[in-house]
Amino acid sequence: MTQLGPLERTDPAVRVSADAVVVIPGIMGSRLVEAATGRVLWGLGRAAQLAARWRHREGLAALAVTPQERDGRVGRVVPAGLLDTAEFAPVLRGIEPYGRLVRRLREVLVHPDALLEFGYDWRLSVEYNAEQLAAELRAHLAAWRAHPARPPGVEPRVVLVAHSMGGLVATAMCARHPDLAAEVRATVTLGTPFLGAVKAAALLNSGHGTPLEHRNLLALARTLPGVHDLLPAYRCVVTADEDVVELGAAEAAALGADPELFERTRRTRALLDPSVLPNHRAVVGAGQPTEQALRIEAGVVRTYHHGHLRHPDDELVRDAIGRLVPVDHTGDGTVFRYSATPHDGVDEICLGQTHGALAKSSTALDVVCGVVTRLPARSALGGELPEDTVGLRLPDLVTAGEPFTVAVDGVRDAGAASCLVEDAHVDGAPVARPLLARGDRPDVLVASVVLDEPGLYRVAVSGGADPVTELVLVQE
Repeated sequence: MTQLGPLERTDPAVRVSADAVVVIPGIMGSRLVEAATGRVLWGLGRAAQLAARWRHREGLAALAVTPQERDGRVGRVVPAGLLDTAEFAPVLRGIEPYGRLVRRLREVLVHPDALLEFGYDWRLSVEYNAEQLAAELRAHLAAWRAHPARPPGVEPRVVLVAHSMGGLVATAMCARHPDLAAEVRATVTLGTPFLGAVKAAALLNSGHGTPLEHRNLLALARTLPGVHDLLPAYRCVVTADEDVVELGAAEAAALGADPELFERTRRTRALLDPSVLPNHRAVVGAGQPTEQALRIEAGVVRTYHHGHLRHPDDELVRDAIGRLVPVDHTGDGTVFRYSATPHDGVDEICLGQTHGALAKSSTALDVVCGVVTRLPARSALGGELPEDTVGLRLPDLVTAGEPFTVAVDGVRDAGAASCLVEDAHVDGAPVARPLLARGDRPDVLVASVVLDEPGLYRVAVSGGADPVTELVLVQE
């Protein structure tokens, strides 16, 4: 650890913490490099290479987990810190960098060395990465407690800040290492899929007529233990006789999961009781169209943007002729709302935001920094979705020079919403300001957008507390 002098805080209005803080990113949220050559495999930051990589399977070959890596002989690929540039994967859409979160946290710590940015090999299992986190956290906490900038008379503890799959890694670490869990003062999870995500099942199943980019992602995903650890673990599979069951071995095999990796995942689930997370506050994304259930027909997965209504005893509600009753719980576009809220005792903060943006939106960062600095929970934030929440829908892949549609749900006042398109690799550089107009439904606004240059773009719609954002890849 770099030994720097104490950082003096002269502004009494700035509330800072002496604790050690750990940022744990989500799947695809760490840069990966090839150990032997230093070649960057993930986190390229060059828009031209993003589309080309997904069109050619050989462009993804180095990211695939090998039989040797599955057996524990790792080190061919190594993490190189948190993602510092926007990335893209079909189906999962864009992956936002963590720079804004890191900068905000540094502002509320007594010294930058109190912060650990835990990059990890997200291709590998949650269980493996939990052990890596434990080792790095032990070393980090010991170094920070011995640091000259640590305030005298203060015994620092730990605050875990975890996005997406990072929350599963944190949960497994606390379960396997109760002595480390005892050092944790508080935990904040941002869109963590404690019950998995239907979208992970879609990653493992191409269906018919899907684009080449999606099929190449499928071939990669089927080798990754990390993707299998995200498969849904709640009743979401609609059967031929109209029951709803959990994803079992037979269903997993039918959709294309690796049988051995699926069995490993089921064993890991025993470690993932989120109640082990100390003083847990869950930031949950909602209001966005989110896959919540699925049906497997002839080996093809069909997903639904709704779940099914249940009685208080968890029995399914049926209508007068015995049909299931759909209910849309929404989510963050990747994780449905109640998967990110693990149990009744957790302090839930619900935001109208997309999955990737949860780790960078102003309101979410206010929550994180409030936990770090021991501010009381803000009464304005809670489990209810804000009334001004808007939902954002757009394709993940589009072609340069061809129009595509941006749709915004839940807008009461058309004049209160606006749309901005910016270059995701040049932060804040506006490219277009599409005009939103009423669509076929009174609560939907639409805009036709044409982007002439290939690249990765961020679409932002203002109409609520924070702009709701999503990434789109424009290819030639």
